[in-house]
Amino acid sequence: MTAKEYRDAISGKLQEIKEKGIPFVVFIDGWDSAGKGYTINELIKSIDPRFYSVVSDKTYAEFERFPFLYRYYVQLPIDGTFKIFDGSYMTSTISDCFKGNLSVDDYHARIKSINDFERTLQGNGYVVLKLFLNISEKEQLKRMNKSLSTGYKSWKVTKEDRSQNANYKNWKKSFESFMADTSVNSEWHVLDATDKKDVKLEALKLLHETIEI
Repeated sequence: MTAKEYRDAISGKLQEIKEKGIPFVVFIDGWDSAGKGYTINELIKSIDPRFYSVVSDKTYAEFERFPFLYRYYVQLPIDGTFKIFDGSYMTSTISDCFKGNLSVDDYHARIKSINDFERTLQGNGYVVLKLFLNISEKEQLKRMNKSLSTGYKSWKVTKEDRSQNANYKNWKKSFESFMADTSVNSEWHVLDATDKKDVKLEALKLLHETIEI
């Protein structure tokens, strides 16, 4: 199917989803500069604005004083709608580990809480889709350098982004371990995000397959 065919098929299911009252939770995570924003924009083109909302990871700071998963509980979608999270508990957990804010025991406790959270969601009728956008170390560096050389885009590349690329192998290992540990109830789908057209089509395909329930 083409991107347009997937969009038409997804759009055609929205009213049924609303009538059945099925809430969808979509997590889009991956490497910095992998194109999470682009992918989200391509997905929401398929969905009537009345049926979705997007939560940016930039808003998570306001929940720092609360228990870790509180930020997700309070932003869950109502029945018959989609909530798309730009980012997930993956990057923040791994970042906390690298910063020394999580011990090994704390990490395993957080993994258990995430698995329990997703089990609770599914037990209460939520449908969960998790996408990880994957790019190589070389591709990530190329995209960062391109943004830095473009004045109005340079703000997108943070100190944390550069640190992630400098420690690519350690982050890669941590991403892979996290996805294996948290695919107990809902698996992570790893998408090759090197080519924008390919990742757009694959993301639409997975969303289409997910709503065919």
